[in-house]
Amino acid sequence: MHEDAIDLYKSGRFSSSLHLAAAASELLSGLCEINGLESAHGNLKQMLRDFYDSNPSFFAKPK
Repeated sequence: MHEDAIDLYKSGRFSSSLHLAAAASELLSGLCEINGLESAHGNLKQMLRDFYDSNPSFFAKPK
């Protein structure tokens, strides 16, 4: 799938390439999580949790 996304990008179909690459990334991360392996999405989720825990007021709704 990633190769197809690269081909789409090279042909100037940027939106299509972005969507295909994102779908491939989502599938790969899902398979990694199912099999107990580290995934980019898992790392991002942990980074966001850590950021939230360090500064919860950043995510507060404006008054």
